[in-house]
Amino acid sequence: MGLQSYVIDPRGTGDGIWQRLRSDIGLAVGIGIIGGVLIVVLDAVMMPFVAQDLPQSVIGATRPTVLDVFAYVPVRFLYGGITEELMLRFGLMSVLVFVGWRITGTRTDGPQPAVVWAAIVIAAVLFGLGHFPALAQSVDLTPALIVRTVLLNAVAGVLFGWLYWRRSLEAAMVAHASFHVPLIVLSLVQVALF
Repeated sequence: MGLQSYVIDPRGTGDGIWQRLRSDIGLAVGIGIIGGVLIVVLDAVMMPFVAQDLPQSVIGATRPTVLDVFAYVPVRFLYGGITEELMLRFGLMSVLVFVGWRITGTRTDGPQPAVVWAAIVIAAVLFGLGHFPALAQSVDLTPALIVRTVLLNAVAGVLFGWLYWRRSLEAAMVAHASFHVPLIVLSLVQVALF
């Protein structure tokens, strides 16, 4: 289907995983960091529309510490970077590409780009929807918060899906982990300002 993982690639080139991933690292880190900055900017743009829906504890009235920020770093890097990519890109997106390819049956050598793009977008939107349970534990869901959550996460999901399609699952994982760097920096800046 054109989707690959260096870890489970049966064709293998004889190169080790790290040697094969090396050519993807710069692009993956760059897309991850640019994506993280983009999400921070989009969130700031959307804040006037959702601020009334967020209790002050969510938008900054509580005073997190540097320790609080760093305590959550492994979850961001490992759960986001590995677990979510295994579930959403390797699992869901791969299945959607395969099903779409079989339904359209237009090519024997792989799915059409439109099929892959449809799978990327569907998986990205479902990625956004998957963040509702955690959000609902903190706030009451409103239409504005629902749109914000789906949009921000879907933007990231599209970036990671594209990397999985064009490079590798591992590149998407690196990008997803890197995506959290600007978010962590923003959290540290917020701690310093409060």
